[in-house]
Amino acid sequence: WASEVAGRCACGACQARLYGSGGSQPDVSRSGPARRTLKEWALLVSPFGRLRTRLPCSLAVRPLDPLTYPDGDRVLVAVSGVEGGAVASLQVRYDEAQKEVAIVSDVIDPQASVEVNAPLKFGKFEYQVIRSQKLHIQTKGGKVICLGTVYGNIDIHASDKSTVTVDKLQGSSVNVSTEDGLLKAKCLYTESSFLSSAAGDITLGSVH
Repeated sequence: WASEVAGRCACGACQARLYGSGGSQPDVSRSGPARRTLKEWALLVSPFGRLRTRLPCSLAVRPLDPLTYPDGDRVLVAVSGVEGGAVASLQVRYDEAQKEVAIVSDVIDPQASVEVNAPLKFGKFEYQVIRSQKLHIQTKGGKVICLGTVYGNIDIHASDKSTVTVDKLQGSSVNVSTEDGLLKAKCLYTESSFLSSAAGDITLGSVH
């Protein structure tokens, strides 16, 4: 979190929304039956560590409130959904030796949503092989590193001096922007792409 966030998300019908130190974003409302918080976890953690996820549902990662938790030693996890939805399979664990929080389920209700509040005041996002219908990453002052292939409609915004480095982005729509940081993409497979930087360098490899 403070040093590194590593996520592995396999989302067939989900949205992954990940926010850095730029502040929280409003929730995206869902139509249909009434949704409520079904289960919550409050984990005592080291201020420095990793977050690993594997979920077939929506995932949102937001900064922990520094006023409520000034020591940055908590990770809060909440799963929301429709009453009766399959959420019992969700495993939330903290490995003290590895300093890693793992949030894993292969059979959780795809209509459920998981929200994580972690101490993301500074550091970097590092992601490996993400599959999602929609992926939104926002950071201010940190680094975004995407290893392997990221699948889906992708929106990455890095403000201040944040940098974005990606191996491969594949989706119908790709939108990546920085303000004063490097934007480097090795490979793009997309129907529509928009890459911009206000004052930083842009380095592109293969574009298809």
